[in-house]
Amino acid sequence: MFIQDLAPVVSISEEKLKKYGKREEVISGRESQAVLNDLELSNYGSWPRNKTAYKIIQESFPDFSWEEHVSEDGRRYVVFINPPSYRSSLAEMTLEAIRRIFQASGFCSGFSQRIEIESFTPRVKDKVEPLILRGEQGLEFAKLITSLPISLPSIEVMEAVGNWFERALSGEKCTILSPVCPDYATRETNDQSCPRIYTFDGLGSGIGYVAQRALFVLPFLWEFFKEKKVDVEFVVAIADFEGDSDETCQRVGITREEFYSRLRKSQEAFKKACPSDMPVKTPFFTEINPDLWQESFSLAKKAVRAGDFGALCLNDEDIGIIAQSRISLYRRWYGDNVDAEEILLRQAPEYMAMGRVSDSLPGSMILGADAVSMAHFMQGLTDTARPVMYMKNINY
Repeated sequence: MFIQDLAPVVSISEEKLKKYGKREEVISGRESQAVLNDLELSNYGSWPRNKTAYKIIQESFPDFSWEEHVSEDGRRYVVFINPPSYRSSLAEMTLEAIRRIFQASGFCSGFSQRIEIESFTPRVKDKVEPLILRGEQGLEFAKLITSLPISLPSIEVMEAVGNWFERALSGEKCTILSPVCPDYATRETNDQSCPRIYTFDGLGSGIGYVAQRALFVLPFLWEFFKEKKVDVEFVVAIADFEGDSDETCQRVGITREEFYSRLRKSQEAFKKACPSDMPVKTPFFTEINPDLWQESFSLAKKAVRAGDFGALCLNDEDIGIIAQSRISLYRRWYGDNVDAEEILLRQAPEYMAMGRVSDSLPGSMILGADAVSMAHFMQGLTDTARPVMYMKNINY
């Protein structure tokens, strides 16, 4: 495996990563530059010579940047802005960034966290403030979600997450709902920004691409809430309603009955892969509340026709931006001439209905693992924001 499969900025062998990533001694001082040289992250023919390392850090810590300066005496120097750690060397920060790139892409690089991350950059602190304001345990939760490949939602949605967290700590039973996609066929690519894509050439009966991402994060949440003695249950619900479409079944080359049979096996596989003490259910999504699903889906289709997308008040420009983010996926299913907005508006009611069905679960929060742009539609059919978080770093 090479890091170039996960990030567009560099190619590093896994052997070299393990060489430095597993060592216990801190890399500091002059050794830092020697390590960057060995990893081929320095270019002495250009300036700044370590620019590639900066880009890797920025890949994992988007708030990080740098400024290039020239002093009055002609000396060139670099100023870091919002580095992940002010106390660690450049090599240590780079190795930590690489570790996070592997982690966010569902790979294990074989070494643990290298540095003590500054709690939050100013921008991140603003986003997680609704959690921080809930005391020490809220701060701990904020640190957890920012250490995982989870995209931070808008302040309005994060406030809903904070309220949910507070209720969970108070002793209310709570549910973390993760809708997942069927195990559609995928393939590896040579596109470094998109290492794996759906081909839809078939349907498996294992743990699908999106479900694998959920399986990575949920045990971290379980360990956290178990320690806090929170009464939490995880519901990982597969999108069985996609099998209602003859078009979908024809595309993957199986009957509707076989489609559902394979989904059931996928759900069984997911449950077996979870920690043995983790309270998890793996139903078909429509099984959560069949009547409510039908009612919600019908209401959602009417709402979409009326241009009403719920609490976040999406407008035409928002819809266009989301559609553009999905166009590569839609082209692989429908061809190059697909009308992305039309397909998006056909999909949106499903997400809006899922959001409404989630309200029927005790103390529910949604953790999505598919495209984060679709999180907006989970706020459909409501005037107040639901607690919804989504994983980041996916482009399939």
